[in-house]
Amino acid sequence: MLEQGQDKIVKNTLPAQNLHHEATGLKLHESYEAWVTASTKVGQGSSTPVVKFQASTTVPPTSPTLLATGTTTDAIQLQWKQGDNGGSPIKGFLLAYRREFAEWEEVMLDRRASTHLLESLQCGTRYQFTLAAFNRIGSGSASDIQTAKTNGSKPVPPPKHHFVKPNQTFVILELAAWQDGGCPLTYFVVEYRRLPGDWLLVSNNVPPQSKFPIVDLESGTSYELRVTAYNNAGSTQAEYLFSTLSPNGNNRLHEDHPQESETTPLYLDAHVLAPSVISVLAVMLAIAGVCFCLKTHPEGSGGANDPSSQTQAALDNKHNMEQREQYYATVRKPGQQSPCREVSALERIPEYSEDIYPYATFNLPEQENLSANPMRQAFFYERSETMLQGAQYLKIRIAETSIT
Repeated sequence: MLEQGQDKIVKNTLPAQNLHHEATGLKLHESYEAWVTASTKVGQGSSTPVVKFQASTTVPPTSPTLLATGTTTDAIQLQWKQGDNGGSPIKGFLLAYRREFAEWEEVMLDRRASTHLLESLQCGTRYQFTLAAFNRIGSGSASDIQTAKTNGSKPVPPPKHHFVKPNQTFVILELAAWQDGGCPLTYFVVEYRRLPGDWLLVSNNVPPQSKFPIVDLESGTSYELRVTAYNNAGSTQAEYLFSTLSPNGNNRLHEDHPQESETTPLYLDAHVLAPSVISVLAVMLAIAGVCFCLKTHPEGSGGANDPSSQTQAALDNKHNMEQREQYYATVRKPGQQSPCREVSALERIPEYSEDIYPYATFNLPEQENLSANPMRQAFFYERSETMLQGAQYLKIRIAETSIT
């Protein structure tokens, strides 16, 4: 190797199996020339053409940062961010991808791209990705491997009464009752056996269809069925027990009702339901009785227990007592009699309402001499009742008559 502007030649001897050589210790921005000459025991051969070059800091770009940002059943959205370009503009990207455990495939992408939608992928399948950028120097290191899965899952088996329709000597399989999990079904494998017995393969490649019959069965016999459904996401196997109809049974194909007996839910069991209903009714009757008692009791005793009614009655009694005391005070006033007769008469006139009895007549001592005394006093008591706030009043009318 010759350094330009100088006659200094640096000679390196390399093994015959070497196909490249890395020159070190070069000066930046200096021009160099290089050539290769092969030698044998006989001697040295002719040299290759001279190659001129200049030392610089340009290197391959660094690895980008790659992410999977979205998925569908057959596509995956990728996005990346480029790092250092190595001192030279990026010329493009190389995307490598594969299904898990499969061979790598490569796609060349434009240098201006930062996203890419990878399409035509298998449904419900896991994929791996890596991305590398390159410039005029060469391809840089690849990004870390990223993993993403397209949408979709394995097939979902149906319940027995939607799938198995037995008759006397055959059974119909409702293949359309299987759910594809978001990925189209590809094929079915159908097997069955008589209990007890060995498995018999009916078909290992039943295409997706609405119905599939299994014929030549014995009537009134128990069988076990095994069906495996496949799609791109994987496979699902399901087993079912069924019995063909007996000769004296109903030979019509049961399309609407399952053959197996279904377990009655606990809340519909008569042994649980009847006591529960009786208990609820008893509680309702007890509550109704309590409400009725609470409603009728205040009506019968509300007047007696009402504080306002008791206060009004006390005021009425007080008023009545004052009127009676006033009345008896009037009766005790002296008349136009002699003082002696007035005193004796006042002593015998009742002073309180408790001393008067209805329809009672009081006789004075002078009544014994009525025939001899030209003046006679007669006291007539009559009782009249007037209703004023529930109280009774007494009126006494005193009349004096003269006996001639």
